[in-house]
Amino acid sequence: MHHLIPRKCHSKKWFRNCYSREEMKTRLARLCHTCHRQVHDFIPNEIEMGKKFNTIDLLLTHPQVANYVAWRRRRG
Repeated sequence: MHHLIPRKCHSKKWFRNCYSREEMKTRLARLCHTCHRQVHDFIPNEIEMGKKFNTIDLLLTHPQVANYVAWRRRRG
């Protein structure tokens, strides 16, 4: 599972003001290990990930993630 709002961000004031503790804990994406690593390679800044890419739809707007997902889908 991939936390769309990284756990490191849960204690930060901005995130506590914008999201409930429950919402931060349950914003998850089911990813295989390889895809999970790719997301972190493409978006290494966890604060940016939590602020800008905290839903699956938003994550898919990231150009590198979108290209990777399209490539994986073509592979089958």
